[in-house]
Amino acid sequence: MLLVNSGNVPMVGASGALFGIFSFFALAYPNEKLYAFFIPIGIKSKVLLGILIGIEVILGMVSTSDGVGHWAHVGGALMGLAFFYFNKNFLQNIY
Repeated sequence: MLLVNSGNVPMVGASGALFGIFSFFALAYPNEKLYAFFIPIGIKSKVLLGILIGIEVILGMVSTSDGVGHWAHVGGALMGLAFFYFNKNFLQNIY
């Protein structure tokens, strides 16, 4: 089912899946500090996830032809969140 039409350009890539993996990580370890590139200040994973999803939603609404699947990134993050919540009981046995 097509939710958002970005024109006639096919989308190829795995960045949505990476957003899903990161959102799963942010829920499993919400207070884990992450360091981005050369910035010496750690940011909590839950805060970084909120910032990244916010940026993707804004760019998805604003940009029209930049060739990036912003809604695919948001969808990947939502699937990571859903996967975490649906498997919460299983994951508690692992920790």
